Amino acid sequence: MRVVQILESFAWGDAIGNHVQALDGLFASKGLEHAVYANYVDARVANVGLPIADYDPSADDLIVYHLSTGSDLNYKVAEYPGRLVVNYHNVTPAHFFAGYNARAQESCKEGRAGMSYLASHVDAAIAVSDYNARELRQAHYDCPVQVVPILLDLSHLGPAGRLRTVGDRAHEDAGTRLLFVGRVAPNKRLERVIEDFSYVRRVVDQRATLTFVGNAGGMEAYLLRLKKYVSAMRLPGVRFAGHVSLDGLIELYRTSDVFLCESAHEGFCVPLVEAMHFGLPIVAQNTSAVGDTLGDGGLLLTQDDPREAALAVDVLMRSDELRDRMREGQQTQLRRFDPTVVAHSYLDALGLL
Repeated sequence: MRVVQILESFAWGDAIGNHVQALDGLFASKGLEHAVYANYVDARVANVGLPIADYDPSADDLIVYHLSTGSDLNYKVAEYPGRLVVNYHNVTPAHFFAGYNARAQESCKEGRAGMSYLASHVDAAIAVSDYNARELRQAHYDCPVQVVPILLDLSHLGPAGRLRTVGDRAHEDAGTRLLFVGRVAPNKRLERVIEDFSYVRRVVDQRATLTFVGNAGGMEAYLLRLKKYVSAMRLPGVRFAGHVSLDGLIELYRTSDVFLCESAHEGFCVPLVEAMHFGLPIVAQNTSAVGDTLGDGGLLLTQDDPREAALAVDVLMRSDELRDRMREGQQTQLRRFDPTVVAHSYLDALGLL
């Protein structure tokens, strides 16, 4: 038997690409014959992935198809012999991209159609969150559906280090440092993060700063809108850092005070796990899979109101005790994402134990 992973785009450094590489290493460690095929293979992972044109299907293959976007593969994989398991990462609803990127909008629309089509063609499904599993069941996936998180190895991030306390900030005479990490995209609702920040500056800490880290490729129109919004509000302290180096990202996680997330749609949200790894307090809107990933590792907002978000930041910044309790919840949640635990669950879901 050969375990074959298939996906539309095998990118370097994104959440799904990292997941695929980690699974490939897992299958290798178990002595299984394994391979990865994609329509697009980033040159930096060409040692792992091959073009889908090179795939020679076999009835003995166990196919793991990573579904996250529109692709001809959403239909082609149903024609391959062998056992088919969909690993569902979610597809962002197309309406978020209206007016920003027509190609992305159409791709997401096609992705949703492909997800529905595959319902009657798969032998099993793995969802990376409870939210994703609910979507599959609503789409009439009557096959076994198991929830197994993304396989994450956070060792490259190093230890958390010591985070700033209330006393540290007073001694430094420095403002509250807010951080968001993630792709610059409309479903992330970065404009709402900016609104939250405006209230933080107004009623919590007039020296506060906000840093956005993430690539805006394909969403330049959205980034321009955000920058114009900040300018129109005459709001100082906002920085769009774009892509940063690993060392730069680690430094931001270690030196920030609160991770602020207002995303309207997430299938998992890896940056939340990274923030928990660093013990960084988190304030997040309870939408889509955010609550599944965060658990008790942060303050989940119950009202879509920037004043509530600012109040949550204020409460966290006033109490080291509350921040310490949150970190305890984060450690509990991180145990769910321990690579050894996830690897065992994944192999079990594939019937490989």
